[in-house]
Amino acid sequence: MNPIKSILILFATITILNSCSTKKSNKMLISHDIPRNIPEVFIINKKDSIENSYSHKIKYGDRIAVRFLNNYDLAKSTFNIDANPTLEAGYVVDVNGFTNMPLIGKVQISGLTREEASNKLEKLYSTILNNPIIEVSIVSIKVSIFGEVGRQGKFLIDRDNISLIDLISEAGGLTNRAKKKAIRIIRGNPSNPQIIIVDLRKVGILRYSELMIQDNDIVIIDPMRIYEISDPVTAVGTMIQPFLFIVNTIAIVVTLAK
Repeated sequence: MNPIKSILILFATITILNSCSTKKSNKMLISHDIPRNIPEVFIINKKDSIENSYSHKIKYGDRIAVRFLNNYDLAKSTFNIDANPTLEAGYVVDVNGFTNMPLIGKVQISGLTREEASNKLEKLYSTILNNPIIEVSIVSIKVSIFGEVGRQGKFLIDRDNISLIDLISEAGGLTNRAKKKAIRIIRGNPSNPQIIIVDLRKVGILRYSELMIQDNDIVIIDPMRIYEISDPVTAVGTMIQPFLFIVNTIAIVVTLAK
């Protein structure tokens, strides 16, 4: 067989094999097959719940910040999140569910929502202060977002009522490559997570409480199918450019030798 033909056949074979093997290389955490026709919100491994909305329950390791809204001097020097920007704000909940508060000592707040913790602290501080109005923020809620957004990574959320749309906005919005019809939220126990698949194109998603972001959620936004295929092919083309140069050089030498 002509050596040039052999080289070209080898080149074509390598290109096809590499394209096939890398076709889905930029998809992340694929654990279930996603049906082609799905509702606006499709939940895999749905957990039974009677709650219609999500409120974060304070737990061990959480960091809370406490603010007095009626401007006690105590708040300015001790409680405000921005009182000392060089220090990490807030009070950490210990393994027993307590946090150590100024003047009143240890308070058990694990298992409480932000509003419940505020009410409890108001009651405790009212024994030493006149009509305190207290706002509690949970400043340690962490979520991760990966894929086709302006800014990927882990985000610290300072409130417990942020929606998927809010989070995407915080991350710089979707890129032009984003697959809006199948955004995934991975939630709960990593060994048996709940997977929520969202069609962001449909306004009906706004009524789903599952789209309120929870602590340690992972949000993944894959590229549209056309980019799943074209990106690996482009990468293969870049990889084999030196090989093409060699083939072209050999072809020129053979031609001149005739």
